[in-house]
Amino acid sequence: MPTSEDIQFGQVALANGMITQEQLTECLDSQELLEQMNMQESLSNILLKKGYMSKDQVEIILQMMGKKTEATKIGGYEILEKLGEGGMGMVYKAKQINMDRIVALKILSPSFAKDPSYIERFFREARSAGKLDHPNIVRGIDVGEAEGYYYFSMEYVEGETLSQYLERVGKLNERAAAMVVIQVAKALDHAHQNGIIHRDIKPDNIFLSKSNVVKLGDLGLAKPEGDVSLTAIGIPVGTPCYISPEQATNAGDVDIRSDIYSLGITLYQMLTGSVPHQETGYLDAMQKRVQEELPPVTTLNPNLSKEIVFILEKMTRLNREERFQTPKALITTIQNYLRGGKLSPDGSHILPPQAKPKSMFRVHDHPSLEATRPLETQPPHRLTPVSNEAPPSNPLENQPPEYSPITSSLKPPKDIPLEFSEDTKEEFHLPSQIPPLEIEPPTEMEELASPSSAGTEIDFEETRATMAAAPTVDEAPLHIAPKLQPAKEKESPKSSPKTKIQ
Repeated sequence: MPTSEDIQFGQVALANGMITQEQLTECLDSQELLEQMNMQESLSNILLKKGYMSKDQVEIILQMMGKKTEATKIGGYEILEKLGEGGMGMVYKAKQINMDRIVALKILSPSFAKDPSYIERFFREARSAGKLDHPNIVRGIDVGEAEGYYYFSMEYVEGETLSQYLERVGKLNERAAAMVVIQVAKALDHAHQNGIIHRDIKPDNIFLSKSNVVKLGDLGLAKPEGDVSLTAIGIPVGTPCYISPEQATNAGDVDIRSDIYSLGITLYQMLTGSVPHQETGYLDAMQKRVQEELPPVTTLNPNLSKEIVFILEKMTRLNREERFQTPKALITTIQNYLRGGKLSPDGSHILPPQAKPKSMFRVHDHPSLEATRPLETQPPHRLTPVSNEAPPSNPLENQPPEYSPITSSLKPPKDIPLEFSEDTKEEFHLPSQIPPLEIEPPTEMEELASPSSAGTEIDFEETRATMAAAPTVDEAPLHIAPKLQPAKEKESPKSSPKTKIQ
């Protein structure tokens, strides 16, 4: 009696065209005969001994079944483990021996390897990936044929697909979903610039790396724009839940706007956890997709902003002329949204965020300026040293009252501005010298009339030294004091009995 593993092995080998039904029946009969003779033999070994399958084919089938086997080599690659299964074959984690690096290795199913059209499609994917070099696209490495197997090696993305992630978390918040979309849109923009349409945008083909980089992969349906091969008979290609209306009705008449539509369906799923019309059957869903706009996304997630709803609806318009016409236009809109832009009053686009006003220059915080400077543009307190040396003391600051008229009458010129920071100070003129102020000595009558001069002995030499020591603007810019030049000393009349000259 064949075991369940033998039955599964036979079904997989038969489905992949590695053996015929007659060969399978013959080997099962041989297995039953051996059991009657108390001899146990697996179906895979019988097929191998009869020459119906090679050792490499047996290893591939066991890999497809998820069984651990000894490493199998195909071309210059050593298969390590199975990663996934697609419609045209299997994807393995493998090691490129000559480069000593880990890659993802896609192997075309032997059943499809007999059809030249599928071989051409397989090589087309490799050529499309080879033309593209972008951080958001899975990089193609090598393509070829070895031991009857067609293989395509590509960059190995350590992480998971968007589909696997959504199965774990259900749905994403709208900003996270928008960040996934904008990275895929950048990949589409790069492909569009190279004349390539993906035609199979869906969560299964979007990879999320552990370094938080989104990568678009699986270019199996990608084709140059204007190329109608493989779709000339009008058969829809792509995944039914995600294809655009025009792709469902005429697969040969698609352009980049079809990829934008499929990305919009992916956004719908990220925001709601399901695809549109998921509750209906396949034919009803396809009919509604072609004839109707999508059901409002807010019925499944009423907490969405009107900006993200606008982006989704514009990506998935039934009429492709009303969608974003290029990935670049989509990128610009999402960038405005992520930066805080709001939907325009007429609802036609998302306005770019308003830039915060910037002051022409920064000044020292001064109490008199607080009321005139906007709060959000007030710079932090910052000291701008003018000199490393402390300013010299001013001998006129604490002098007797008779000197106060002199100091109080001194005012800085009108062209001396406030002290600015170093990056703007050069725009303003600060005079290096102030013309000396001539001080006339008091006349004889002024001395006699001055009430403070009575009985006071004035030392003109001391006064002249004190006034000459006053600091200049260059020496002490924070305390403006003009350079004083005392007038020439005149001898007082001998007839004045109230003044002594020393």
